[in-house]
Amino acid sequence: MLATLFSDYNLLALWESIRKKLVWVILAAVIMSGATYFYYSSQNVDMYSSYVTLYASRLGSDENENAISANAYQSKEFGTSSSLASAIRLILNERAVAEKVNAKLEKYSKSPEDIASSVYIETVEESSLIRITATTTDPNLSFDICNAYVQVAPIILDNVLNGGSVAVVTEPTIASVPIHKDYKIYAVYGAVAGAGISLAVIVLMFVLDGTMKSSEEISERFGLKLLAEIPSYGKKSKKNERNKNIEDSRDKVINNETPFLALESFKIARTNIIHAFSDIEGKGAAFIATSFEPSAGKSLISANLAITMAKRDQRVLIIDADMRKPMQHKLFAIDNELGLSSILSGKRAPAECIFKLQGNLHIMPSGPIPANPSELIDSSVMTDLLAAVSQVYEYIIIDTPPIGVVTDASALASKTDGVVLIARQKSTTSSEFQRSIEELKKVDARIIGTIFTDVSGYSKSYGKYRYKNGYRYRYKYRYDSYEYKEDDKSKKEK
Repeated sequence: MLATLFSDYNLLALWESIRKKLVWVILAAVIMSGATYFYYSSQNVDMYSSYVTLYASRLGSDENENAISANAYQSKEFGTSSSLASAIRLILNERAVAEKVNAKLEKYSKSPEDIASSVYIETVEESSLIRITATTTDPNLSFDICNAYVQVAPIILDNVLNGGSVAVVTEPTIASVPIHKDYKIYAVYGAVAGAGISLAVIVLMFVLDGTMKSSEEISERFGLKLLAEIPSYGKKSKKNERNKNIEDSRDKVINNETPFLALESFKIARTNIIHAFSDIEGKGAAFIATSFEPSAGKSLISANLAITMAKRDQRVLIIDADMRKPMQHKLFAIDNELGLSSILSGKRAPAECIFKLQGNLHIMPSGPIPANPSELIDSSVMTDLLAAVSQVYEYIIIDTPPIGVVTDASALASKTDGVVLIARQKSTTSSEFQRSIEELKKVDARIIGTIFTDVSGYSKSYGKYRYKNGYRYRYKYRYDSYEYKEDDKSKKEK
């Protein structure tokens, strides 16, 4: 699972997600920095430090020098004064020493742990000097702790090392000025923590978000062919309308204002679809365009595929088989009084329900919404209708209801030559896409590939294609002359 989530393409998507939310990361860092600084500065308590510096010597008095020389401690471990100072520092940090020091400070009612936590013992630059620093809220206590260590140290060393001595180099004094901490370092810690937490939240949201963020998932995870990536174009939905169908705006139907990159994307889809049906002979290829969820843009893709394919001097029919929420008549601005439901219910003949749009493109709208669309779709009349129109048109594109909502798409999939699955970037989830595949496999449908819609940002394969072929340069020039010219063959009204 992690290999899928953090593959190359999803890492790029993660970076894009972080980049878009970078202002929130900075804001979190600033807030945490300020909050941390003011918290610690408000908790400020005056602290006072006293210190004493001791000199460690390996030998004590002259009379015990020979005994010490014969002692086991006269080894290379204690061969120098500095190594002895290091040993003494370790000994003085023991709890037993803190207990003896605390015993000399009975009037302060402190514990050995309090003493140990307020004392810092260090050697001075690897010399034979040892510095003991006591820091407390009481200057007198800090002073008395240092003096207690001066009294305890010789006794401890004599008991442990059987020799050695310490001499006071710097006498402790009572501190008159409190220590003022630099709380700026806490502000830095807060900024790092704020940025880290916000980044962790972004990564967690990315991991928990099961939507498909890159078209590479289609081939690498699901093993389906990518027919095309359709870039995001047209009017942008408002924040409170993000979940509405992207086909609701007619400005996204191909016209002379459509961006060049979008036009080329539909041409790529057309080429791949035509190639997928190159093995079909003697009749036209009928395929359905469907998605798992309603918001993937299947109706818009169906309409634009039909327009693009009709430009190739081939007769194309688009059938709106979504008799629950029909969209094609809205996209093409035609009446919906007659259509597929009229034929399937036996009220009208097919010729009465097919209308010419432009050039080689014809449409069969859904017609009035029936009470039993699933039964009509899964009828022998529908089978006969597809067989009839396949003798007249080279390509029949069927817009169906979402496969994750009703069974209409599955019923039609078994009657057609293939299925084009529509997935929308950052909307269709991987689990939904997988369920779509499973539903289609149950009816032995032929999935010819996937069209990835509403694509924005960087895409590995699409980006290479775009820049390699100079699309960024050519995109500067709008194709205002992009029209749909009728040929002589299709000028007669059907």
